[in-house]
Amino acid sequence: MTLRFHESLGRLVAEVEAAGVPLDDATVFVRDGEGRLMVARESLSGAQALAASLSKTLGAYASTRPVIDGRMAAALVKDQAASEISVVLPDRPAEGPRIIRMVDRRVSPFTDGSVDVVPVVGRVTDQHPETMLAKLSRAHGEDAGSHGPISFTHQVREMVDRFAARAQYDVILIDARAGLAESSAPALLALGAEILFFGADQPQTFLSYRYLFAHLLHCFGTGPGGYRDWRGHLSFVQAKAPSSAQQRIDFRDRLHGLCAEFLYDKESLAADGSVQVADFNSGADGGRLEPHQ
Repeated sequence: MTLRFHESLGRLVAEVEAAGVPLDDATVFVRDGEGRLMVARESLSGAQALAASLSKTLGAYASTRPVIDGRMAAALVKDQAASEISVVLPDRPAEGPRIIRMVDRRVSPFTDGSVDVVPVVGRVTDQHPETMLAKLSRAHGEDAGSHGPISFTHQVREMVDRFAARAQYDVILIDARAGLAESSAPALLALGAEILFFGADQPQTFLSYRYLFAHLLHCFGTGPGGYRDWRGHLSFVQAKAPSSAQQRIDFRDRLHGLCAEFLYDKESLAADGSVQVADFNSGADGGRLEPHQ
């Protein structure tokens, strides 16, 4: 018999209860924007078997991932939008309703992971907005340490390390301040990160790049004893790019000109007149270290 929509949640609760999963505060039932159902609990034994059973019982009303455990489940269980509702189990109304926690949320079926976000502004500052600018000013200054001043760059490095130690992250994304600013420097110089430059096709973009590349070249160089690999950590993305490849050519050509001026190694001629290809260049093979779009 085809399951009806109004019966789907009751069937889900019945299956979960029959599998021995407690219907307590550590369990939350989730319905996504398309009416599909799932159950979430951080520690859940027999999750695969339960998922197979729910998919069979719920049919079209089952999410592609009907059982969620681990860190994603822990986040859903703590969701403040979750509320208690009563559900009567189909075919067992005499037993009375079950009280469950329910939340409406979209959950990606494509990953078993989750995303942690560190906001720029916390709750206290949100409640007292008059303190924001003063805090921002203090954050950009040096801190006093037992062995002397601690630079802003070092403080950012330590902050990233502390957050990274909380879990085994696959990737950490840092949204650095746009433009040339002291708060952008740590992302460029101190974190050893892969850097994505997002820039629109406008004069100020290339002027800023020119200042930046000249500074990096002056500070780090590219010759023996210099940091030869820093250039290989740069990639470029055209912001607000037109859909037509032909219309994107100007941006690419201007970017190539800047890279040729500041980043690419110069080619030279050997004694026999042949071209000596440099280690870091814009050769036709798109060398491994070439900054790219």
